[in-house]
Amino acid sequence: MNILLMNLSPDFYEGELQTLFLAHALRQRDDCRLVILCHDGSPLQRFALTSGLESIAFVDGFMGKLAWNFKLHWFSKRNNKEKWIIHTHDDRSVCFGGKLAQKKTNFLLLHSRHSPARASDPRFEEKLRAAGIIACETQEIAYTIAEAKVPPKALKIIRGAIDRSRYTEKIPRNDNRLILICPGRLIAGNGHENLIRALSIFQQASWLPPWELRISGSGPLFSSLLTLAKELKVESHLAFLGGQDSNVVLPDCDVLIAPASQGEGCSLPVLEGWATGLPVICSDSLAHVEIVHDGQDALFFKQDSPEDLAAKMLALCREESLRASLAAGGTRSLSNFTCATMLEQYVGLYRRLLDE
Repeated sequence: MNILLMNLSPDFYEGELQTLFLAHALRQRDDCRLVILCHDGSPLQRFALTSGLESIAFVDGFMGKLAWNFKLHWFSKRNNKEKWIIHTHDDRSVCFGGKLAQKKTNFLLLHSRHSPARASDPRFEEKLRAAGIIACETQEIAYTIAEAKVPPKALKIIRGAIDRSRYTEKIPRNDNRLILICPGRLIAGNGHENLIRALSIFQQASWLPPWELRISGSGPLFSSLLTLAKELKVESHLAFLGGQDSNVVLPDCDVLIAPASQGEGCSLPVLEGWATGLPVICSDSLAHVEIVHDGQDALFFKQDSPEDLAAKMLALCREESLRASLAAGGTRSLSNFTCATMLEQYVGLYRRLLDE
């Protein structure tokens, strides 16, 4: 199989990490020729260079776009005798991949969608419909893609995965501090405001040990969240870490909170909490409901309810046995989200496209 794996995002968020996990897995297959199409300077490009894989890098700007189109034209001309799967993972690559597949009959298109954000541009929707298959991480994403008039037979659910070997287990600190962690970009829909409001209720419990909440992520809401924390007098318990590698910050923590209420893909923070061995509290958003078993591998709270979130935080902090059982349940559930499982499902889609 010949695979063009394309993600042109310069940033490194959930979709980019899923692309990287898949690239690692595909590289191990003897029956796969893998070419990486990525943004210049991205982690995906670094992986391609260190792995000795062929890659084509996109550079921003007018001249960069011209050079990119020339590289794609030359690549397709050199490889016009074999069938290729173009597997795209972000909005920009959807457009470029769709254009390439429309011009060349030996290029077959598969999109992966990692976010339920709606596609409102008719031209973008046209590129979506050009794909033979669209793989959605959640049913919620599939619902939004269906609104773009994509035929139901073209939609397939493939859950996001996590490379367990990339994560370090929780490190025992042997002190009496309680460290909560909330990873995620500081953007609307990720629930940070509700979390900070919950802290104002949480801190009223007189029996709590010394505690703090670490927020790992950057984004446009930093200033407003800090202002809210000051208004509610919880800023002394807050630490904004900025964008950090989860493997660096999670092992030193005790409880992971995933408060997102909308816009989730596979909910990578939940999977990362499970991989690190942390008990997890998460909102009952659609993406979480699809993968979490309440009371077994995480605790649900009613999304947009700071009161319920505070109650669940207090319950988890009070009961050591509950923390241990949730962490153990998360470890068991993690076996459903391995890179090997994701790879097997995608290879099945590749073969389906090649056989059609």
